[in-house]
Amino acid sequence: DDPMVLAVLGAAHSFARDYDVADQHLQLARTLDPNSAWVCMRSAWLDVYRERPEAAIEQFERFERLSPLDPMGYMALIGIGAAHFVASRYDKAVALTQRGLSQQPDATWALRWLVMALVYAGRRGEARRECGRLLESYPELTIAKVCDSALFGPSTMKRIVAALREAGLPN
Repeated sequence: DDPMVLAVLGAAHSFARDYDVADQHLQLARTLDPNSAWVCMRSAWLDVYRERPEAAIEQFERFERLSPLDPMGYMALIGIGAAHFVASRYDKAVALTQRGLSQQPDATWALRWLVMALVYAGRRGEARRECGRLLESYPELTIAKVCDSALFGPSTMKRIVAALREAGLPN
């Protein structure tokens, strides 16, 4: 009956691609604490993975209203950028991801989102440079590894693979 524990369980099930169970945990957490910023954050990421960008953006924005000074706020900005990527709004995806990274430059995992959005925004040179930064942080990263860990459906995965290939990530 602890909303934080349920949110963590929701996150774990999200990463395991068990979205229905993740959603059950997160719904119960929201029932127990409707004003939990962390539950909003985890629910928003689940919506990104389920390719429900508008619901994700709504939850990320709720997180920001509930906890405007939260040190994890950069994750909401990156998440909104990811939701815009899913919705094919690439310029917005670039802008929001860059804002998140400006708040937390060490969040190099978010460079994947930036690289992909830059490719589709027509900024391929920037995408290649950022892909180089991504590979500096994760030298063993390949498209195959991204696919193994990806939490998306086939159409989004197709765009992810094409963008990462275009930016120069090895197969």
